[in-house]
Amino acid sequence: MEFATPVSRQCSRLGLAREASFEEVQDARNYLYETYKRHERSREAIELAYDSILQERMKVRHKYGFQPPRRGRKSDVQGDPLPTGIIGNIKERLEPSVPLPTIVNDGSIFIMMGLWAAWQTSTADPSLPVGAALCFSVWRLFDKRKKRAPESDLGRSPIWGAVGVTLFGLFLGSLVSWALVRVLPLPRIIRPDQAGLFIINIVMGLVCIFFK
Repeated sequence: MEFATPVSRQCSRLGLAREASFEEVQDARNYLYETYKRHERSREAIELAYDSILQERMKVRHKYGFQPPRRGRKSDVQGDPLPTGIIGNIKERLEPSVPLPTIVNDGSIFIMMGLWAAWQTSTADPSLPVGAALCFSVWRLFDKRKKRAPESDLGRSPIWGAVGVTLFGLFLGSLVSWALVRVLPLPRIIRPDQAGLFIINIVMGLVCIFFK
């Protein structure tokens, strides 16, 4: 069963489908406003529906960027449908494309951090390399998010998302590390805790590079 979204209801009020173009929305608003120009409540409802549709279109455009018009209209800015389901939500949080230099440069840093942490655990506390990897991940994610939303206020600052994704990478890396160390046949010179720390850094690096 499908439930109508608020925007779908607002489109219905103007007699339009959700995928209507901007010109169609504007024409419908002008026609209905002229038709009900002597009825104040109807005019208010028309303006409310029109404003709600425009706000939703702008949110989608800011989030996904400008999408080529599907029906030959330059001002059709609805974009692709919002993702649904677990797979759709995961894809929506991934970078659409990552340049090879970014993969090589950032990946090399996380590999070095992983090797440093693995070596450090055999002689001392590995907190320093792990902390350095966390800080680098937060900084890289913050930089990407800041470029997408430079005018965000404190409550919606990119730093919170950067910290959240980094902690998710740490959690995911810990799970993957725990699972792989239990099943992989490690050489005698490599201890499970060394392999585990290296895997955690690699997973954190993958999350940092490929997540928005």
